[in-house]
Amino acid sequence: MPGRAELSLRDLVDPGVRTVELMLTTGCNLRCAYCYQRRTAPRSMAPEVLDAAIRQLVSSCLDRPRLTLYGGEPLLAVSLVRRALDRAREWMPRRMKAEIRIVTNGTRLDEEITRLLVSRDVFVTLSFDGIAAAQDDRSPGSFEILDRLLVRLKEDHPEYL
Repeated sequence: MPGRAELSLRDLVDPGVRTVELMLTTGCNLRCAYCYQRRTAPRSMAPEVLDAAIRQLVSSCLDRPRLTLYGGEPLLAVSLVRRALDRAREWMPRRMKAEIRIVTNGTRLDEEITRLLVSRDVFVTLSFDGIAAAQDDRSPGSFEILDRLLVRLKEDHPEYL
């Protein structure tokens, strides 16, 4: 059939990369007692490593591979978040629409970053402890920050929330 891409048996059995998960930084602005990230000095991913991982992602034969950005708190490495989103957009083949996610504690999710994530169709997973007392054990005042964040998202980006 003209115009139709031909798949090999290898493509059917091994379509390539399905998921890339990148720990952008081990640093975090909260100090949760139960978090394993607190045990070492904060480190960030080298930009070259990030680029290599994105190249792996875009080499996939799948139309919707998944890219997940997390940390520590990935928004402490916002330049790496931007780089990952820019590289994915620049390097993805036209047929590909990767599912991109970020896992964040939400305390650094300001309006500028929110607009960027919304504009790039990035799914946001908020990591929080729920009720005020539990959340404030992570970081005093963080429950109010997250409460305001969720109200702002509902008002400013209802389709996103």
